[in-house]
Amino acid sequence: KSASVFAAMVSAVAAVARHATEARVNQLVEDVAAAYESVDDDNHERRATLAAALALELSRNASDALRDHATKILPLAFVGRFDADDKRRKKWEEVWEENSSGASSTVRLYLDEILASSLARLSSSQYQIKAQGASALAGLAVDAPDVVAGKAPTMLAALTKELPGRVWEGKESLFPAVADVVEKCPAAASTFGGGEVVKTLVAECAARKKSSYREAALRALDRSLAALAPPTVGPGGGPGGGPGGGAGGGAGAAESVDFFPAVFPLVRDTLDPPSSDSADASMNDAENLDRSTAGATSREMEEEAHRRASEAKAGGAVAES
Repeated sequence: KSASVFAAMVSAVAAVARHATEARVNQLVEDVAAAYESVDDDNHERRATLAAALALELSRNASDALRDHATKILPLAFVGRFDADDKRRKKWEEVWEENSSGASSTVRLYLDEILASSLARLSSSQYQIKAQGASALAGLAVDAPDVVAGKAPTMLAALTKELPGRVWEGKESLFPAVADVVEKCPAAASTFGGGEVVKTLVAECAARKKSSYREAALRALDRSLAALAPPTVGPGGGPGGGPGGGAGGGAGAAESVDFFPAVFPLVRDTLDPPSSDSADASMNDAENLDRSTAGATSREMEEEAHRRASEAKAGGAVAES
C-alpha cells in the first residue's frame, strides 16, 4: 500500500477507537503491543512500523482511550525510543513525551514491564533488535539510576552474557550500555561483581582482532574502572574528586589524584592470574610489590615493575651461562 493510504487507514482506526467500547480498545492495544513485541517474526519490520504508527495516532486523536492502557503502551514507547529505524523511533519518542509524567516517575511505575521488554530484545536472534535492547537497558540507568539500582545486577548479567561469542554487526553497542549501567549504579554493579565486569571487558579487549570493537571495549573498560574504583583521597584530605571518588574536590584536586593505585587491583588478577603450582610464590611477589610501591605514583610503580622484570631476566641469563 502507498504511504498515503497507510496513513489514512491508521488515522481511521484511531478515529473509530475514540467511540469504541472498552473491550474493543483493549483488544486494539493488545494487538499493537503484540505487533511491536514480535521481535523474531519474519514480518517484524512491517508489524513494528504499523504498531508505532497506531500508537502515535491513538496518542494524538484518542488520548483518553489510550490513557487507560498506559501499562501496555508506555513500556513500548520507552523501548521504542531506541529503535534502529528513525521514523519509528521519532513516533515512539512523541508517544513517550506526550504520555509520560517525567522519566524517573514513569520508569518507577513501569520498570518491570520496560525491563522485560528490553531483556527480550537483548536475547533476540536479530542483531538490530539486540542492540535496541542494550540501548534500552542503558537508557533505564541513565534516566532513572536510583529507580533501577536494584535491577542493575540483572541488567549487567544479561549484557555481559551477550559479549562472548561471535562479533556480530553492531555488537559494539553493548559496551556503552555496560559502562552506562556501571557508571550510574556503581554500588549495585559492585554487588553484582565489579571484578566480573572488568574480566569480561578485558577478555573482549584481548581476544578480538576488529579494531573498532576493541576500541569500544577499551572505552567501556576505562569508564567501568573509573566508576568501580574505591574513593581516593586528594591533597586536601577530602575526596579527591576523581571519577570513582565522589563529588568532592575541585578541578585542581582531581588532576593531582593518582588514580592508578586505585584501579590496578581490579585488573591485576585478570591480566596475570596465578597458576595453581605457583600460587604461593605469586602471592608473596604481589605482597612484596604492594609493600614496595605503597603510596607510590603510577610512574614509580611502573619503574619498580620494570626493575623487577630486568632483575629476573638477568638472573635467568646467569643461570643459563
